[in-house]
Amino acid sequence: MPPAGPGDVTDQAVGHDATLWTNATRCRDCNRCVRSCPVKAVRKEGGQARIGPENCILCGICVRECPQGAKSYRSQVSRVEHLIRTAPLVAASVAPSYMAAFTPAEQRGLPGVLRGLGFGLVAETAVGAEMVARASRGLINQNPTGRFICTACPAVVRYIQRYKPEAVGALFPLASPMTAHARYLKTKYGPQTAVVFIGPCLAKKDEALREECQPSVDAVLTFDELIGWVKSRGLSFVQAEESSFDDFRPTSGRLFPVSGGFAKTAGFSTDRLDWFILTATGPNSVREAVDFVTQAKDPVVMDALVCPGGCLGGVGIPQESSRFALRMAFLNSVGKTTEAEAVKGLEDAKDSDTAASAVAAADLTVHYPPDLKPIEAPDEAHIREVMARTGKYESSDELDCGACGYNTCREKAIAVIAGMAEIDMCIPFMRRSAELKTDAIVHNSPNAIVILDRELKIVHVNKKFCEMFMTSEHCRGRHISYFMDAEPYRRVIEGETARHDAILNLSAYGLVCQQVIYEIGEADSLQLVGILINLTHIKKQEAELDVLRREAIDRAEEVIDRQVEIVQEIVKHLAKSAAETRSTLTRLTDLVERKEDR
Repeated sequence: MPPAGPGDVTDQAVGHDATLWTNATRCRDCNRCVRSCPVKAVRKEGGQARIGPENCILCGICVRECPQGAKSYRSQVSRVEHLIRTAPLVAASVAPSYMAAFTPAEQRGLPGVLRGLGFGLVAETAVGAEMVARASRGLINQNPTGRFICTACPAVVRYIQRYKPEAVGALFPLASPMTAHARYLKTKYGPQTAVVFIGPCLAKKDEALREECQPSVDAVLTFDELIGWVKSRGLSFVQAEESSFDDFRPTSGRLFPVSGGFAKTAGFSTDRLDWFILTATGPNSVREAVDFVTQAKDPVVMDALVCPGGCLGGVGIPQESSRFALRMAFLNSVGKTTEAEAVKGLEDAKDSDTAASAVAAADLTVHYPPDLKPIEAPDEAHIREVMARTGKYESSDELDCGACGYNTCREKAIAVIAGMAEIDMCIPFMRRSAELKTDAIVHNSPNAIVILDRELKIVHVNKKFCEMFMTSEHCRGRHISYFMDAEPYRRVIEGETARHDAILNLSAYGLVCQQVIYEIGEADSLQLVGILINLTHIKKQEAELDVLRREAIDRAEEVIDRQVEIVQEIVKHLAKSAAETRSTLTRLTDLVERKEDR
């Protein structure tokens, strides 16, 4: 499979501000991105999948799911290089999931590599996670009967803003760990500090630009982008000098990327049987979780991450092993790193006046407004009309198989009306259409076609077969020997020959045909196809041509004989004339000679 990931937006005519797009040269119209998109933001146009930015929440699932690697996202490496050249200080905010993206040896060299790229400060985003967790705990304590949804995942936030505005009030009015850490760094090291977030998340590129999140980071790189950039500079994580992150180090905040990480960091129980702090990972679980929170009567806190398995399933992490293996490696790495660090973490770092004041001064507040796009609902008559175009006239015709990417046939019809889907995305309908076209081709073929089962009994005949053999479709079930010699069919079905192709003389029907026999299907479904091409008219024409050819030859021979006779007569007369001429000349010569003698 071709690689998917960061790409040059100039590779395809997409909007200048596009974050995610489809490479049309790789798209093979498989509809897999349509099926996997949790908000159906993929538009089908002319058999090509197009990302609708007005609907997309940038979860990145389509990037991961595309079997052809046809999804690409905007790389910001060049922007980061520009910041390094121009900003007085550029800080790298590294997401805690780096412990899943890199091996332990690579993790030890990561800070050194980042400094080698030009970063003046290399810190961990988990510091911001601990700040957010503490603030969340404070809000919960203030409203112990409330219903809350964590805002660490920007794709979840965007989903709620655009598709579940009734749940906006449940969102914690707090920044994500990325934005919180950026605000902390700008507070501590100066507002001119440029902060670059490096992590697994594609949606972070959108969060960094959202008005309600400002101030935030100045650029976002995925781990895949970082790896590509490091390779292009000839650097190596393993060969880099081992060094530590700057600023103070977090502890439990590193667990934020996995389910239960928020509860652990905020000091709540992580018992799976605890009813107060619930976790949801993956788009389907998140959808159900959001609906649950909006309808819940009891207090609940929902830690929702849209990527399956949490941030470790993000599009920017190389997926070279299973989700479970990544989680195990991540947790092992977090445990060993935490134990080995001499610096205790954020709580103890408050002993530093600078750190304490920066943490206290950093504004974590964010208010998330609804971003619902008004959609005009199509009328029922229009929906029924579209469904009828795919053969769905009754409720029993609606299979709701999901092959098109939509959960129900009705949803797909509405998507067609909205310009998001195409009629031919209905696989059962296209299959039926193909079968009907095939049946029509067979039925109206100018050649006689017969299909037999393994016992050489007729399964199907077409119209031409019925005409040639003066029968009807009721001949089904009869043995082929009723109409013609069964021996060629027996030889093919028993494997004596793979294909039979010979001239067949059916004198009982006054027919001469070219007979072609071959197998279709496998094992128990094996059948024989017999095709009879009527050559009777052609053979008759050939016989008539033979007669004409013989007559022409005979006529030519007569003409030649007559010409020979004429020539012979001419020769005879010429010989006689020549003799007379010679005799006359001889007499004239004698007369002349006699006169001279006198």
